[in-house]
Amino acid sequence: MIVTLVGWMTLIKSLLFLFLPPEVEAGFFLRQLHFQELFYVYGAISLVLGIYLTYGGFKSTSH
Repeated sequence: MIVTLVGWMTLIKSLLFLFLPPEVEAGFFLRQLHFQELFYVYGAISLVLGIYLTYGGFKSTSH
């Protein structure tokens, strides 16, 4: 389920990049999301999500 959610979020973000003008995109990421101030927080979220998905992918399940 998490992979599906991440996939949909990536699709929506990509569509925004495709159809919005560059000034609007820059304003969204720099002003509304405070990307410059919260760079390490966003990086940590991505790292934790990646570790979780890697663990879930390699975890053995017995049926």
